[in-house]
Amino acid sequence: MFVPVPPSAPDGSLHPIPTPMYRVYENGTVRRVDDLAPLRAASDRYSLWLDLDVGVIRERDKGEIALAGKLMLGRLLVFLVMNAGRPYPPDELFESVWEREVLGLSEQTAVRTSISRLRRLIEPDPPNWRYIQKTPTSFWNPVGAYLFAADSGYCLITRRSFSLPAL
Repeated sequence: MFVPVPPSAPDGSLHPIPTPMYRVYENGTVRRVDDLAPLRAASDRYSLWLDLDVGVIRERDKGEIALAGKLMLGRLLVFLVMNAGRPYPPDELFESVWEREVLGLSEQTAVRTSISRLRRLIEPDPPNWRYIQKTPTSFWNPVGAYLFAADSGYCLITRRSFSLPAL
């Protein structure tokens, strides 16, 4: 019979090791932290700051960005940031972010329209896309793929148990 052993602290006591409360996605890396105060104090060093714990999204040149009432754009932005550097073809992006069909629109049209709207909200210098980029098209990938630039100077803060909000 298997009897689980409770986790122990580094000092050997049987107190569980606390799990960090927040995940921080920062320029292509992910780490877990408990104290957000130092990070929040330095938030102005990031070009795109997404603190989902307090509901703030801010772009350095554009200021605070209002995504209230724009659930799909928020889901798309957070998904891309959480997967920064990984290109997603429109059909794969649609399957990952949308949970249902969009009436009257093809998957590619829904993704292309949402990417365009999101870019208008967050990009400071269109058409010089700093955050949301598109890979070149090719014979093997005739529609290209979208990705969030991993080196764009961003920081996303979520709670440890975060998942994309339901539609």
